[in-house]
Amino acid sequence: MVVVVVVVVVVVVVVVVVVVVVVVVVVVVVVVVVVVVVVVVKPRTVANGIGIVESPGGQAVNRTRIRHYVIGSGGVYRCRHSD
Repeated sequence: MVVVVVVVVVVVVVVVVVVVVVVVVVVVVVVVVVVVVVVVVKPRTVANGIGIVESPGGQAVNRTRIRHYVIGSGGVYRCRHSD
C-alpha cells in the first residue's frame, strides 16, 4: 500500500513539473513573439503624416500611419517611405 502511494505521488509530481515547464516555454515563446512584433514591426509615421505604401502590384496607397509591412485588403504592403 505504501509503495502505491509513493508511486502515485511521484507520478503526480512529474506531471505537475511537465505542465509547469510547458507553460513556461509557451509564455517565453509568446513574449519573444510580442517583443519581435513591437520592435521590428512597430508603427512608423512619416513627417507629413501621410505614408506612401507600395502594394505587391506596384500601385501606391496612402496611409496616415504606416509600418514597414502593412497588412491591407490586397495583401501585405511594403512601405516605400517612412521616417
